[in-house]
Amino acid sequence: TMSIENLEREIESAQQAYEKGNTRYSRHLLQHTLNYCFACHTRSQMGPKYDYWNLTKLSGLNISPLQRSQILVATRQFDQAKDLLKSQLIRGPEAFSNPYMQEQAIKRYLAIVVKAENSPTEGYKFINEIDEKSRLPVYLSKNLHSWEESFVKWMAENKNGKPKNLLAKAKRLIEHSDFLYGGVDGDGRYVDYLRASSLLHESLGQKLTNKQRAEAYLRLGVVYNLLSDSGFWELPEGYFEACIREWPKSSMAKDCYRNYEQNVVIGYSGSAGTFIPGDERKKLANLKKLAGY
Repeated sequence: TMSIENLEREIESAQQAYEKGNTRYSRHLLQHTLNYCFACHTRSQMGPKYDYWNLTKLSGLNISPLQRSQILVATRQFDQAKDLLKSQLIRGPEAFSNPYMQEQAIKRYLAIVVKAENSPTEGYKFINEIDEKSRLPVYLSKNLHSWEESFVKWMAENKNGKPKNLLAKAKRLIEHSDFLYGGVDGDGRYVDYLRASSLLHESLGQKLTNKQRAEAYLRLGVVYNLLSDSGFWELPEGYFEACIREWPKSSMAKDCYRNYEQNVVIGYSGSAGTFIPGDERKKLANLKKLAGY
């Protein structure tokens, strides 16, 4: 529901901008709306797969293997995406010549395993199958070890059954992060963030109070901020906005507004300065008032 509402608002804003002659901003908004479609189709294991889509011509497009894998994931063809990531980016002949691309491929693979398949066993197996770990950069090798530990803990927890309080479990996974408490690189908690995001999305399907729902939105915004460099289509601002609207004029709404405002300012800033469109400034003012500032 949240994604549909945001999608409708963005399309309406794009139409208004176009009618005012601001075609560049209108085009930007329309491109932005695609994120809602992709995000909704890839945020959990629920939903159909689109195996009937003929994507055989993907190999002929002038795009990178990582981009091809994104299209496969967006259409929920997860097995094909994993095969592509493994064969060309993780184990391919040129994999170790581009450590950054290899790291992104490993993260994409883990995202499929955690969010789409909910399988700690598959994740643990995959990490232990990665060849020639000694050739990986030290930081990535260390992260692999941390991710392996996360899967081991997850498998042990599964023996006790699924947690009843999904929101509380997600909160513990996020707060376990050194990033939030120590201010250091949080990549070692990547698997925990992925798992927390899945639990939070699932919790929104349960019967929650307005306050609990707002907290779930806040936590999702925080998680997707932390995962923002990993190729996800999720838009943290959408969750911070939903938090404000769900539990307005509260301390939680104020936390969400601060995060929303910061993301907007950073998003519209560059070497030439900060230029926030009028529509976005108006939205900021409305959300600020709704949050209780």
